[in-house]
Formats: sequence, structure tokens, C-alpha cells
Amino acid sequence: MRHRLLPLIVVMLVVAACGGDGGSDTSTTAAITTTAPSGAVDSLQGVEGAVIRIVAQGSFVDPIEGSQGNVTGGGSGVIIDASGLAITNNHVVTGAALLEIYVGGSDEPLNARVVGVSECSDLAVIDIAGDGFPFVEWFDGDIDAGLAVYAAGYPLGDPEFTLLEGIISKADADGESTWASVDAVVEHTAETLPGNSGGPLVTGDGQLVGITYAGNEAGQKFAIGRDVARPVVTQLLTGIDVESIGVNGEAFVGDTFSGVWVYSVEAGSAADVTGIQSGDLIFELGRLDIGVDGTLAAYCDVLRTHSADDVVDITVYRAETGEVLAGQLNGRQLEVTTTITSGGDLPAGTPYTAYTTITDDSGSITVSVPIEWADIDGTLWDGFPLIETTGGAGPGLAASPDMAAFDAGWDVPGVFIMATTMLGGSIDDHLDTFGAAYGPACVYDDRYDYDDGMYQGKFDRYDDCGGVGTTMIIIVAQPPDGSFTVAVDLQLLTQADLDAADEIIRTFQVTAPDSLSGADYDAYMTITDDSGAITVSVPVEWSDISGAFAGTPTVTAAGGPLLIASTDRGGFVNDWTTPGVAVGATGELDGLALDDVLDAGGEAARAECTYVGRFDYEIAGLAGRVDQFSDCGDTGAEMIMFYVRPPDEAYTVAGIFLTLEARDWGALAEFEATLTFTPLG
Repeated sequence: MRHRLLPLIVVMLVVAACGGDGGSDTSTTAAITTTAPSGAVDSLQGVEGAVIRIVAQGSFVDPIEGSQGNVTGGGSGVIIDASGLAITNNHVVTGAALLEIYVGGSDEPLNARVVGVSECSDLAVIDIAGDGFPFVEWFDGDIDAGLAVYAAGYPLGDPEFTLLEGIISKADADGESTWASVDAVVEHTAETLPGNSGGPLVTGDGQLVGITYAGNEAGQKFAIGRDVARPVVTQLLTGIDVESIGVNGEAFVGDTFSGVWVYSVEAGSAADVTGIQSGDLIFELGRLDIGVDGTLAAYCDVLRTHSADDVVDITVYRAETGEVLAGQLNGRQLEVTTTITSGGDLPAGTPYTAYTTITDDSGSITVSVPIEWADIDGTLWDGFPLIETTGGAGPGLAASPDMAAFDAGWDVPGVFIMATTMLGGSIDDHLDTFGAAYGPACVYDDRYDYDDGMYQGKFDRYDDCGGVGTTMIIIVAQPPDGSFTVAVDLQLLTQADLDAADEIIRTFQVTAPDSLSGADYDAYMTITDDSGAITVSVPVEWSDISGAFAGTPTVTAAGGPLLIASTDRGGFVNDWTTPGVAVGATGELDGLALDDVLDAGGEAARAECTYVGRFDYEIAGLAGRVDQFSDCGDTGAEMIMFYVRPPDEAYTVAGIFLTLEARDWGALAEFEATLTFTPLG
């Protein structure tokens, strides 16, 4: 088990360098020190004088035991220079408030300061107060399988020096682990126990082969070998930290969050300045998920691609408060982003035990959901209630234990995520539209700011939906550049579902914003009706055009200008298989309420389409109302019907727009952006 700043404690799921289960005979030596010409010890008997026992005092937070204040723990180390410079593990010293060093079995402690640390290599260099110490030098021979080695140190907190014999069993073992990420380590058979962490692995001549740091439940023992450790130590001796932000951390895989668990934080470090605390779980670094494979590999890869003073995005989960916080190393401090698990009174439910990553059919949206939510729909989403000036279309992804029940009622949990580049209006408008749908069946809680570190917006919470206690969370958000809009619809029945919602919020990503609306039309053209009153841009493919008058050529009498464009006007007018647009103007509707006009105009559509809803609408400087219909004629066609007027209500401009695929929604956005109307005299 891994030893961390507490007396003989076993934490996490691996047997760390601190690790092993005993079994080898131990032998102790007297503090006999002989030296080579360089001044280093030159015998196994002399090693004891250069090995140190480290007692570290401090406070930390353990994921299992919780907060531990003013505890004493420690490990071992080895002096490499007569001035008192010594090597140990990062996890032995980082975050400790006080270090006491016992040299060569001495009963009197010396103080020491940390010179430099490497989190990813799990190495640290400390400087012991004093001078003239015995020290070891690096082994300069080949480190091959079969080389006899000895693990020296002070295991189990015992002040008596211990030496354990073995051989190198593998010279190039995998160096990825929960607490370090190095290219390779050496595997050996010399037994190690908690407290050996940071101690030396030496030859029979007392030369340094590596630094002990790990063992596992299979009985394997590992050390950071000379070829990896020496260049890192050389950098640390200059006082510069290597691949570090100032945490004593370990990869942690939980039911809901995975990442790097922070046991303690070094005062004044980049992590400390950013606001990271003991007990935080770093789950995103540089906007990359970390720790998901149970190692520090991804975490260290990010650190290796940045210099120590680079600004790097970081997101943490603070278990103590249930908050997600986002900030930047060397930039803005951590701030609470989104917490949706508070409030309400949902039953506990059965915790979800595992999650799986799913993707929509276009590959644009990815998210992690409970494996129980196996009924998945990743088809293109092709409609959204219109807000102000535009509709939207793009990829959609839904997951639930029962999709039909999720769509139809309140008794099954699930999630629906959509994204589009063509959704106009404000975020508040979109949430209000959702509220019109959910409000009558739910108890509205409130609207909250939303910021998950990647998308910013707002979310509404509704409770007791359908009278069965279900909670609805509706999120509408955008990336900082506002290039597209994401909506997330969460239906939650239990606290376990709320925990799943945190995982969904943490993991959902839109990875291909340029393709959100599907294949767009390649080019557009400007067309005008015969009178010159109506001008608009439509796809060049919509070349079947009519600009003839409907009735008399004036908007102050019956009839008015009319413009129709489609790939096939006959198909557009007579059935639901062809996209197109018709826009006209008339003065004969003066005095009629627009809702009444919409009711009359949409009567036929209601018989063949699913009615979506009615919304306020603005286009070309005119204001009015719009109805949206979906799945017209069972073809999947969407129809938009609008009536708008100028402030003096002197005339009415009416339009019908029919969409069948994602790019038609792009054509609608182009239509809305370019439509102009000049009244005839």
C-alpha cells in the first residue's frame, strides 16, 4: 500500500513503494563508512551512513479516510553529495509542513528544505542542514537482469536501518502508474515495505542503481532506474521543478469522476496560487480528461507539452462541496462553474457502477453515460422551436434505459444533447421556450448561470415533473466564441441520476463544430419578385422560381407581390418532399389578429404535420408570430409559417419555408438574414 504523510497508513489500491507484504529476511549493519577516491562510500556496509530516514509532518485529505490533520509519516532517502543534498520521492515530501531528517541511524533530527520536485517522475531533491555527510555515487555499469541489488531504508517507520537483497528481474519495465509516469523503471526482487519509499537500490559496492518507489499486489517491486532518475535529478539540483504544478497527487478512478486526487498542495506553487486544495480531484488539464486509465500518463503528457509558466486550463471537482471549479494555472483562479446536484429531494436510487462513452451518428457529440442507459439515438436532430429570427439543425444524441418512455413521460431517466450553428435569439429566450413546454407539468425552481470550463450559458431546473417527483435540468450554452449552441435536456428521478448528470456535464463535448449543420449548400443567389418589392438569397439549386403577382400589384389592396423558389415548385407546393420558400405581402389582412391568421393558414398543415408551437418572430425589421410544424406528410419535413407587420400594421408579410435536411436549415438562416421588402406605392 502507498504511504503518504501518515503513520504506516495504507491507501488506495496498489502496494506502493512503499509497497510489499514482507517475507524476506532483513539484516542490519553498523554505521561503518568507507569511501572511494571520489569521497563516496565504496561498500555495502558504508551505505547506511548515506541513507536517511525522513519524518514528514503535515495535513492532507485522503479519498477514503478523509481529512487528516497534523499527521506524521515519512519515508527514506539517500545522500548524493557531502553538502547534504539527497534524493527521495516527491510523494514523501511535497505538501509537508515540516521535514525531520535522521542520518545514518542518528537519534537527533536535522532540518531540510526541498530544492526541487518532479511529480511525474516521483522524485525530489532535498538539502539537509549541515555538511560533511557520507554519500553515494551513481552506478556506472550496465543495469541488466540478474544484477545483484540491495534495497536500503527505514520501512515501517522503524528507526533501525534495514537492508534487503535481490536481483534486477527486468531492466525496462512499464513506468506508468497511479502516482508517476516515466519512460521505464527497473523491476527487482529485493523486498520493500511502507517506509522504503525514496530509499536507494544499490549494488554490492554501495553504488546507486535507482530510487525505490513502488510495489504492487502481484508482489512486483520497482525502482526509478539510474538512466531515468539521473537526468531529472540533475535538473532538480538547480532548484527548478520538473513536470510539476505543486501537488502530491495520485490517479483515482471513481464511480462518477476520474482524475488526479490531490492529497496535499505545496504552499506558493502554481497549484496553490490557482486555488487547488487538498481533497480536490483534477479531472481536466489543458481541456483533456486525465486519470481515466488509472495512471498519470495523460496528466504528465500535458505537463510535458507546456513550460512551467504557461497558462493551462484546469478543472477540478471539490468533493467536500460537490462543486465543479474551473480556472487556469498561471492565469485566472478557480471559480465555481456548475453545480446541479444540490436542491430538491430525490430518493437515493441504485448507484450507477460504470459508464460508457457514446457518440452521435455524425461523430460530433461524445458523452459518458451510465451503461444502463443503453437505448441510444444518435440520429440527426432536425428541428427546434423558433426563437426570434432563426431555426436550427445539427447532430443530436440521446440515451436512456427506455427511449420511448423517456420521450413520452416522466418515469424514466435520460439525456438529450443537441448542437447547432444556426440557433438565433438569446439563451434566455431558448430557456423560456423550454419552459413553455415543461412549465405546466413541473414546479419551476430557478435559472442559474452555467460554466463548465468549456461552455458558458444558463440552466433551468424544474422539480416534481408529472407529479411523480422527477427533476428536469435544461442547459443552453455556447463556447466562448459563440460559434454554436448546445442544449442539454436531463430527466432525473434519483440522486444516482443526479450523479450521472454530473458525469454527463463533465464529459460531453462537441468535437466538430464546423459540421454541426450537415453539408451546406455550396452557393447562394439573390432573387427578386417581378415587382422588385421582395429580395432574398436562396441556394442556387432552388432555380425553379416564380416572381408573379398574387392579385393586384399593391400591398394596399387585395393581393400583392409573391416570390417562390424551390428545386421543383410543383413538389414544393403540392407535397412534402421538396424544400423551398414562398414569401409574399398583402394589405387585405389589415385589422385581423395574427394569431387568427396563423390559425386559419395552418389548418391544413395541422392535419398532416405535428404541431410544434407558436413563437414571437422578427424578420426584415418586421415583427409578428411564427408557427412551426414537424414530420409533415410522414416525410420528416419541417414547415415554418410566419406573419409579420411593420409598426403601423399597414400591411402583412407572410412566408412559408419547408425543410427536409440539415442544410435546408442553413438556407433558412440565409433567407432570414437577407430578406428585404420595399412596399409599393
